[in-house]
Amino acid sequence: MTTKNIIAFFEIEGLVYKPRPSYEFHVQYAKVLESMRAEVSEKISPNDNAGFTGFLMIAMEE
Repeated sequence: MTTKNIIAFFEIEGLVYKPRPSYEFHVQYAKVLESMRAEVSEKISPNDNAGFTGFLMIAMEE
């Protein structure tokens, strides 16, 4: 659900979440996360996708 919410919240184009995992999706999603990490301070951007996804999840909370 977190991945789906991140895609919707940040309006990431060209990336469609599907419940069945695929290698192609994983590669594209990892590239998106990498480009997003490059836009924030290194202090709040852990160098791993799981940690950064957690940061995004908290950042999206209202």
